[in-house]
Amino acid sequence: MNQRGKGGGVPFLGFLWDASELKTICDDAGLELLAVQLYPHNIVEPQLAKTIRFCKECGCRRINVAWYKGSEENPNDWQLLINVINHAAEVCAREGIAVAYHNHDHEFRMRFDGKCVWEWLWESSPENELLSQITAVPRFSPIVMQELDCGNCVLGGDDPVCWLDRYPRRNPIKVSARSDITSTRVTKWPRRGK
Repeated sequence: MNQRGKGGGVPFLGFLWDASELKTICDDAGLELLAVQLYPHNIVEPQLAKTIRFCKECGCRRINVAWYKGSEENPNDWQLLINVINHAAEVCAREGIAVAYHNHDHEFRMRFDGKCVWEWLWESSPENELLSQITAVPRFSPIVMQELDCGNCVLGGDDPVCWLDRYPRRNPIKVSARSDITSTRVTKWPRRGK
């Protein structure tokens, strides 16, 4: 956690406090509330209006949407999530609030057409003819940010440094908290500046 004005702050999970109480907690600790992390149902109308009001009341300018485990067999399942998040991002942007998607390990394990779901979510348009017929709507809008959870990425068998390099402008917040990582891939990450 960083102090306000020192380049950072703290994200909070869900609606554990009311907005004024959460603002007071952060203010008393000298922290900026960087984001609230919510499940997808919190950004679907009419709940989206309540979520925006909560964010404005507590001074939060970012919503991280997390934990969606769509079907491995049906890309349309994931496309529904994309549509919901894209809509919420447009509505929230008009209110000065950014929207991001937070990954878990399954986005790196699950595959469509040889690509992990994380890659599939962010590609600009499907190259596969069948997928392009099924999913006419593009993937995540350019205004949707990423919150790459590096530990979950490693748990899913992938390299977070590669994804951070691939999407350098979509990751204003990175999660680097320790998790139960047993993979040896961690030691294979490129070391910058050495």
